[in-house]
Amino acid sequence: RWIDALTEKAQAQGVGLLQIHYQGRMLLGKGLQRRHYCRVTSDRFLAFVCPRDGVESRRPREAWPLAQISVRALCSDEASELARQLSTLANFGFEVQCRRTARLWQFVCESHAEELEWLRAFRVGRTTSG
Repeated sequence: RWIDALTEKAQAQGVGLLQIHYQGRMLLGKGLQRRHYCRVTSDRFLAFVCPRDGVESRRPREAWPLAQISVRALCSDEASELARQLSTLANFGFEVQCRRTARLWQFVCESHAEELEWLRAFRVGRTTSG
């Protein structure tokens, strides 16, 4: 059962393991784990310390309402200086900015295809959230 639930969640759009950076520092997950389980829902972007937390709908480490964030590729012209610096080390990823607080987080992906899937998931989530 657990494997089936994890497989179903892992194959959904807007779900995956991402490195998270905040204020120029990588956030560590459980132990020394470097990636967090993240997912886009119809109204929020969630980051969990480990996949099990997300699958079991435990409290996320971070949660961003889609209506309050801007999302852009790390190397876009609109990205912050920190994002552009990170993009020289990590080729693929995106930046999330909370419009209410102006705080910035950067997320690193494994490939350009993964980056595009995440950016697409944010567009889909935003349009389905009303």
